[in-house]
Amino acid sequence: MTIPNTLGWDSTKWLTGSNAIPKTLFRYVATNTTPSAANESLHESSAASLTGVDYEVPVNRVFDLLYGEYNANTTTDIGLGIQSNQVADAVNGTLLWSHYIEGSATHGRVFNEWYYGGGLHFVAGDFVTPYDMAGAARLEWSFWGWGVESDA
Repeated sequence: MTIPNTLGWDSTKWLTGSNAIPKTLFRYVATNTTPSAANESLHESSAASLTGVDYEVPVNRVFDLLYGEYNANTTTDIGLGIQSNQVADAVNGTLLWSHYIEGSATHGRVFNEWYYGGGLHFVAGDFVTPYDMAGAARLEWSFWGWGVESDA
């Protein structure tokens, strides 16, 4: 019998076998770029790059995004979505989650965090892609999330 590991943060917990890998994915874009303009797939850390590399779910693995945090410099309304895509930096995949943020109440700086109950599920070959469904260009934005990669 395999004793499951308990991975988690705050109120979000994940029970899984010993082959699970906790992952933190991130993306920061500065100077008048929205997530739908370019460079939107989330990155993982890499010794070869200070900004990381596109995270693609490996063969025979799955990834479940359990937590996400979005920050933007804006006073306009924002429609934020998260897609699973088979191509890096594209916004033509499957919409897994969306949220609308009213910008008039943000006073220039948006900070939002979400816990995805059972997780947003990504399969082998998928890229995790936040994108701007509506809203004007921002001076800068960032998104980071935490999840679990495990065997399919």
